[in-house]
Amino acid sequence: MSLTTNYIPNIPQANQQINNTQPAVLGNFQDIQDLLAINHIPFNTPNTFGRHAFVNYVEQSSDPSTLSTEMALYSKSVGSSANKAELFYRYPNNGNVVQLTGVTSTPSGGTGATSGGNFIATTSVPLGSAVFGWWQYLSNGILIMSFTVSNYVTKTTTSPYTITFPSGVIGGVNVPSFTQTPFNVQLTAQFEAIPNYSMNIINNSSGQMYYSGPFNVNSTISQIQVTLIGI
Repeated sequence: MSLTTNYIPNIPQANQQINNTQPAVLGNFQDIQDLLAINHIPFNTPNTFGRHAFVNYVEQSSDPSTLSTEMALYSKSVGSSANKAELFYRYPNNGNVVQLTGVTSTPSGGTGATSGGNFIATTSVPLGSAVFGWWQYLSNGILIMSFTVSNYVTKTTTSPYTITFPSGVIGGVNVPSFTQTPFNVQLTAQFEAIPNYSMNIINNSSGQMYYSGPFNVNSTISQIQVTLIGI
């Protein structure tokens, strides 16, 4: 969409007669009306004129800067999304960036749930990687992710061993990743009493799992469910 005329910001000049600049001045007024009508309720609409009807966000190539007294809401391309762009906001003072839309349960949109989903690995999973799990975004941008790791830990397994957090496409499902190191982890045993287990979160994609007996009669321990909370 273009304006009706080319907006001329410097008319009328002090030495110009109004009758000579009237067409350009009227053109400026028309441009102002046209501009306000884009995504807004236009003039002469009782009670609601000037308010937003909807908002279009031009896709940004990078995260915008923010001052200490402001936040930014914008759209940006996301490589793992089925959509061309998604909505983000950024906290004040160039703070954390939180993705608001586009976290779907399948690459094609799945059930249409935009805030969570689940996955099941369809190929062989190495020690410390996710077999199946789920994730959920809260309204404030917090990401909760819970998954069961491929364990098969035996007495010969070296402690610690690496736990790789789910992300990317797993079993045909786009799984989100944490944008920074998660700030909470919880461990739950599957099927039997958990041995002495602890986990050190290294970064936003992995952690180190420490363990010491007891082992079951097959000299192995059961699968472990890992629950992470972060953004």
